[in-house]
Order: sequence, then structure tokens, then C-alpha cells
Amino acid sequence: MTLLTTEAVAQVAQEIWTALLAGDEGSPLLPGDVASNEVVAQIHISGEWNGTVCLNCSNLAARHATSAMFGMEDAELTDADIKDAVGELVNVMGGNIKGLVEGPSDLSLPKVSEGPVAHPAGRLELAQEVRFSWMAEPVVVSIWTAPA
Repeated sequence: MTLLTTEAVAQVAQEIWTALLAGDEGSPLLPGDVASNEVVAQIHISGEWNGTVCLNCSNLAARHATSAMFGMEDAELTDADIKDAVGELVNVMGGNIKGLVEGPSDLSLPKVSEGPVAHPAGRLELAQEVRFSWMAEPVVVSIWTAPA
């Protein structure tokens, strides 16, 4: 039985943001109605359960995350740094989501791109979505699965 609930996805996101980005600042994630897909990271889970974990955020949220993760000033950041940081966030998210679903499975390498990517390939359906505002910037975590 899959433990993939909205609450579980929100808790995973909260734990990841606190551990990787917030340090001692407490809880940086606040529920919000914001959405963005300027930077999109995806990672696929395949096995007994198959799905895709997506992380969409604004360019500014991606820059903030990279600065926090790598301890760098904004002026120092390169596009490669930003892709590495957002890719690592979706990788950790994917690993945690993998632990919530049935059976043995494998995790792909993360793919990070810029631009409007609404969701993975058209044959998948939205299973869960959690939207946040982090540092006043939009972040969306979505889980996509094959139709039943």
C-alpha cells in the first residue's frame, strides 16, 4: 500500500528544505497558492511503483536555494551551480518519495531544465501536488504516476 499522501509529500518537502537549506532558521515553507515552472527538475522512480517526482520553482527560488545549499553569494552563482542544486533537491526528494511507495524500485538521474514544462509525458496523471512559498518565491512539488 502506497503511503503517498499530500501530507506525506508536504512533510518530505519540509524536512528537505529545513535540512538542506534552512539550517537553524526554522521552517521556511509556508503553504501558498503560488505556482511557477521557470526551473523544472524531474526524477523518475521505476519498479513495482512507477512515477515521476517534479520540482518546479521560480528562477529566484532556485538561486536562493543554490546560495543556501552551497554557501555562495548570488553574484558567484553559475547556471551549472543552479542546475546542480535544484537537481540535488529533486534527487533527495525522489529518494524520500521512493521510500513511501510499494516494492523495490530504482531512481533515475535528475533532469533539470528551464522554461515552461507543465508536467511529464502526457501518459502520466497527477497523483499529488504540494505548493509552497519559500522566501516569497513559488515552489511546487508534484508526483506523477501512470493511470490505473
